[in-house]
Amino acid sequence: MANQAAFLESLNQNRAIVYKLSRLYAREADEQHDLFQEMVLQALTAWPRFEAKAQFSTWLYRVCLNTALSWQRREQKRKEAEADSMWELENQNDPRHAQAEWLLEHMRRLDPTSRMLLSLKLDGYSMAEIADITGLNVNQATVKIHRAKNQLTQWLQQNPLSI
Repeated sequence: MANQAAFLESLNQNRAIVYKLSRLYAREADEQHDLFQEMVLQALTAWPRFEAKAQFSTWLYRVCLNTALSWQRREQKRKEAEADSMWELENQNDPRHAQAEWLLEHMRRLDPTSRMLLSLKLDGYSMAEIADITGLNVNQATVKIHRAKNQLTQWLQQNPLSI
């Protein structure tokens, strides 16, 4: 408890570091708030390993900077994935828009399990992650996704897209 109190006191004395870095690496207020919380959480998690070889402020700066850089990489990947997502094609002149609409329409026709599995696969999850999320084993998930793809292929052959 005293150890935690020492951490909170030191953090409070150096909160400007956390605040400055969160504002430097995140643009929007809600992102700054999220990053601030992430930095505090990472500092609290790393606190038991703080050996006082450097000043607390130096150690905190390093922890917060590493957290900010990791957060920035994750956010960049997330934003790139959103931008590239077929699911969010708003420009109806984009040739992929018709493909995305066809896929959504036909995925809705699949049974709920196949729809879920295919959605996870299209969102970039690995087979191990899909199995973990759904509670299926990897082989079951693979077979069900293969069947769903075959069903979509059959529907596409019956009703080809005109692009």
